[in-house]
Amino acid sequence: SDMDIFTARAGTYGSAVVRYPNGTIGLGIGVDTRFPGRHDIHFIGELWNNDLSKPTNTAVVLGLRLANSSLSVDFGMAVISAPAFVPVMSFAWTPF
Repeated sequence: SDMDIFTARAGTYGSAVVRYPNGTIGLGIGVDTRFPGRHDIHFIGELWNNDLSKPTNTAVVLGLRLANSSLSVDFGMAVISAPAFVPVMSFAWTPF
């Protein structure tokens, strides 16, 4: 087969079958920087592409991160090649 197939799961929200072409090279790069004078607010940006030979497989995520010693909350928008804007968020709690 010329495709790897796996299931991506999103907890109780469901799952999706993902097909990934064999022999491709992908790229993911990100930036996280604090705003001057505010140690709890960050700008985040990410660029993702699962096949560098196809620029249409690119997604860009831009957003804000609110963080302290035990909680991190990300809010932003993803721009995908459809073209479409997709809201994104992430929560992480690390009390210890």
